[in-house]
Amino acid sequence: MKPLIYILLTLTLASCQTDKPKEVSEIKTSAQEKTLDIEQDSAVAPDTLTKPISVMVVPCANGYDYNMKMGDLNPSLEKFLNLDKRIELKPFPLKKMNGSGYFGVFDKKDCAKILEKVEVDFLVMTRMKGMILLSTDSSTGTWGYDTKILKIDNMEQFNGISASNLKSFESIDYDIKSKMDQLVTQIIESKDRK
Repeated sequence: MKPLIYILLTLTLASCQTDKPKEVSEIKTSAQEKTLDIEQDSAVAPDTLTKPISVMVVPCANGYDYNMKMGDLNPSLEKFLNLDKRIELKPFPLKKMNGSGYFGVFDKKDCAKILEKVEVDFLVMTRMKGMILLSTDSSTGTWGYDTKILKIDNMEQFNGISASNLKSFESIDYDIKSKMDQLVTQIIESKDRK
């Protein structure tokens, strides 16, 4: 009886030892498949793994003139930029600027003081255009805006979205919303250019 128990015990131990390497190799294969799946997913959707592009909207170059009547376009621009996951909208540091260096900025030559205080990939500069009227009725006259984009790493500046001959100040919001994909595409394509 003892030899029979010994043989059964040996066979049981031998079968356990051959099963364990099989389980380990199955685990390795499963882990390799998961790694392969992640690599394939990242090849399909690389933008999900990249860091958002940091963007800051500079106060409107002539916003004070228009703000007395209706406001400026920056709140609309910031609202719609902030909805895009590829963009990280940074707030403009008014306190750091100590009240100077950002008035009337609509060209890269005027950005020196801003660039001393901020770290972003892009600045968006804005300017209102149209008639400044004595009337508080926003539907009187024509309205419009311009934007310029400054890529900080190489100081490349280019025109962004714009509009002219809009019938009311409120239509600026709709126009910016309708052109937001175009603006974000311009920024992303510029980011990829060296």
